[in-house]
Parts: sequence; structure tokens; C-alpha cells
Amino acid sequence: MVDIKTEERLKKISADYVYNEAIGSLLLLLMSQLEDLDRDENKIPYDIHSDIIELKNGIKNYTIRLKDILNGDKDMIKASLEDCFDIKKDIVKIYENIYRYFASWGIYSVPVTDEVAVRKYREENVSEKKIEFDMFYNDCVQFLTTAEDPIQQKNFMGQLLKCIPLKMARDKYFDIIKNSLSIAFNGESEEAITISLKTIESACAPERQENYGKYFPEIGEWLSEKKNLLPENLSDVELDEEYTDFNSVFDTLNNIEDYFSQMFNDINSLIILFYTCFTFDELTEGNFEYSDLYYTVCEILTGETDKDTALALIDTLNERLELAFEPIIDKANQLSNEELKIIEKVGSFDNLSEDTAKSIMSHSFVRSMYYGDINDELFNFNIDTTLPPASMEFKNKAFDEFISTMRTYFGNLPSKVRKLSMQLLLASLPPALSVDEVIEMVKSSMEDTKDFEHKVLIVDKCGMVFTDNGYDYRTEEEKDEDWGLMDLHHHHDHHHDCSCGHDHHHHHDCDCGHDHH
Repeated sequence: MVDIKTEERLKKISADYVYNEAIGSLLLLLMSQLEDLDRDENKIPYDIHSDIIELKNGIKNYTIRLKDILNGDKDMIKASLEDCFDIKKDIVKIYENIYRYFASWGIYSVPVTDEVAVRKYREENVSEKKIEFDMFYNDCVQFLTTAEDPIQQKNFMGQLLKCIPLKMARDKYFDIIKNSLSIAFNGESEEAITISLKTIESACAPERQENYGKYFPEIGEWLSEKKNLLPENLSDVELDEEYTDFNSVFDTLNNIEDYFSQMFNDINSLIILFYTCFTFDELTEGNFEYSDLYYTVCEILTGETDKDTALALIDTLNERLELAFEPIIDKANQLSNEELKIIEKVGSFDNLSEDTAKSIMSHSFVRSMYYGDINDELFNFNIDTTLPPASMEFKNKAFDEFISTMRTYFGNLPSKVRKLSMQLLLASLPPALSVDEVIEMVKSSMEDTKDFEHKVLIVDKCGMVFTDNGYDYRTEEEKDEDWGLMDLHHHHDHHHDCSCGHDHHHHHDCDCGHDHH
């Protein structure tokens, strides 16, 4: 057991951390409400659905009523907390549609970005250069064998398979998919398999999903129009226009993601405030500035302060909020680090008393809300890990139904989109392939590729996979050389902006220490 002094110190740290995070949540909520007032409406050039407006207004109303709720009775706080959890579920449910737009965009944009890259290679006369194919294949082998474990190796395989044209009989393809499903869900419960298959389907067949196109339908319609696009038949001007349009839609999707992330973080702030049950007076007693900022922002939200005056105040209010917030987050980080050091010395939660363990669990919940991310929440299924493994009969039935669904969906897609979607599905699973089989697929694709520029594209994409995963394929001598464009496969630079269909990562970090996007 841990000595009483250490236990008391841990409980005190956890309590102080939770208190600081509650104050931080209040200040972040106020910052967010001001951000809405000063939002550039051109960033989302579409009408926002009434379902979304209703959720946004719900957060605003809770902000205005926050003082009365926190200073009210426990039943009111409990009811507000439960309602906020429901609002959070609704936010994530609607955001699933935006995630599916990203999935569609990721599939439909690849032919365009690939064609842009190929034409750029031609402009640069890369056909005059030389690729050392044996060296390239060896690098692929070395990359796969540097994996730390079989799971990572399967992940690496999937990434490489997305880089090559998929040329395979459908029956063979779906045999590999079924075997890959068996690997992926070995020992998993019926619940885990059912939820996971639905998630994979959502990413690889986004248009089949419920409510696809309901929110921001203009984006869904635009994406649908791109399914039959043949970039190789476009003039340079037309291709440039398509490339620009895809980037523009991607920027808009990012702005919509920011909009939902803000709502998600706002509702998490409210959940923290209602969960911790501090009264408004307790939260603001240490600094009069907190309550003054709250009243000022609420007067703007209720219209007591007219819009012109409010807009004139925004910069000053934001500066005050940031000044108030900075020491709060610094204190929370200090407490968290101190707690971590003590827990490392303690060694195990089993050594702590029940009261101390509960205190730390409360701290952990608040932290998970505070640093929550809406994209992570999409895959937060809270599956019961104590459930027994699914029977072989259940798995065979589930896998066969899934494959039948995907086979039908793929069969109705245009050729290019079908192959890309099939690649994505294969890469979403641990491929039931050996290293030798993957390398043979890479070789076959390279040999079957029609022209040199498309061969370069494969090398370029694989090189990006190497780089993204921290695999350095250059020797120490090569690092010191002043390379040309592509004397060997190693020497090839990436010229096109969009990374040729690789996953796009969205970073919305700010300077306040909290990812409120």
C-alpha cells in the first residue's frame, strides 16, 4: 500500500487539476462564442442545415444560462449534463457525413492529382532519367522488414498497395479480403466485428451510408459528378481547373470540420463544467476577471450589447481571455506532470486506496473531455472487451454479407473509382499476404504500367510512404551527395503539391494549449 501522505497528495493534485480544467473550460467556451460572432461566412459558402443551427443555438443557450445552472440545484445540473451528452452524440452523428465527404474526396481526387503529376514529369523530361528498379524493390523489402511487429508490417503492406494500380481478378481479390478479415478479427466479439465492418464500409463506400448528402448537399452533388471524370482526356487548362476545384472543395471541407470541431469542444467544455459540479461562484472567486468576462460575453450573446459595439470589443475581450487562460493551462500542465511522477513511483493503481483511485479516474475523465477530438470520437465505440469471441459461424456469415455488399457496390462504380475503392478496402485491413507476395505485386504493377511517367509515379508514391513512416532509404554517403532529379530511384523529388493521393492530415493547432480547432 501507498503511505497516507502520498495518497493525500495525489487526491489534492487531482482535485486542483479538475478545478483548473473547469476554469479553463469556462474561458475557452467564452472564446469560442466570440469566435462565432467574428466568423468569416465565406469560409463555408453553403446554407447550414437547421439541425446544425439548432445544436449551435443549444450550446449558446447553455452558455447564457451557465451561471444559473451551476448555482442551481443538483437535479438541474444533472439534467443539463445528460442533455449535453445527447447534444454531443448528435454533433458526432451529423459530422459522420462530413467524414464521408472527406472519404469520397480522397477517392475521386486521386485520378486528378495523379494526372497532374504525370504531366509534370513529362514537362521535366524524367523519361531521360533512369530508375534502378532492383534497388527500388530492395527498398520496398527493407521497408516492410523494418516493421517492429506483424501488425505494423501489415499496415506498411497496406500503404504500399495503395501506391500501385490494382490488377487482380475479382474472385482472387475478395478471397484475399475474406482472409484479411479473418486476420483482423481473430478473437474479436460479435459486437466488435459488427461495428468495425460498418466503419470500414463507411470509409470505402461512403455514398451508401445513411444521410449521405443530407448536410451541405452541394458538396455531395459535386463529388458525385466527379465519379466519371477522366483526367487524361482533359486539356492542360481543364485539368488545372479540376485540380483547383478539388483543392477548393478540400479547403471548404476543412472549414466545415473546424466548425464541427468547435461545437464538439464547446459541448465538451459544458460537460466538464456540469460534471465537476463547481458552482459559478466557486469558479470565479479566485479572480474577478472571470466573472466580468462571462457577464460581458453574455450581454453580447443576448443582444444587450448591440452588434457594432460587440464587434469593436472582440479583440480586447479575446486578449483578456487569453491572458486569463494562460496561467490556468500552465498550472494544469504542472499538476498533471507532478501527478504522473508520483504515479510512476507508486507503480500501480492497485496500490492506491479506492478513494484515491476514484479521484484520479475523475481527473482522467475531465482530461479526456478537455483534449477530445471529434475525428477520434467517430471511432470511440466503447466496445465491451469482456465479451466472448465470435463463433466461426457468425464470422463467416458476417464476412460473406460484407463482401457481398462491397462486391455489389464496387460493381456499379466507374473503372477508375472502382479500382481506387478496392485499393482502399484492401489497405484498410491487415492484408493476408506475405512480404514476397506484396513485392511481387509491386513488381507486376511496375512491369504492366504503360509508360515511364506512370512508373515514376509509383516510385514517387512509395517513396512518400517511406518518408511518412520514418524509413530512410538513403545511405550515409548518399545523404552527403548533391543529387540531381532522379539519377536513381532514390533521387526522385516530389513535385506535385497534393502528395498524389496520400492521406491528408488536418492540423488546427492554436497557441492556447488546447486543440479547440
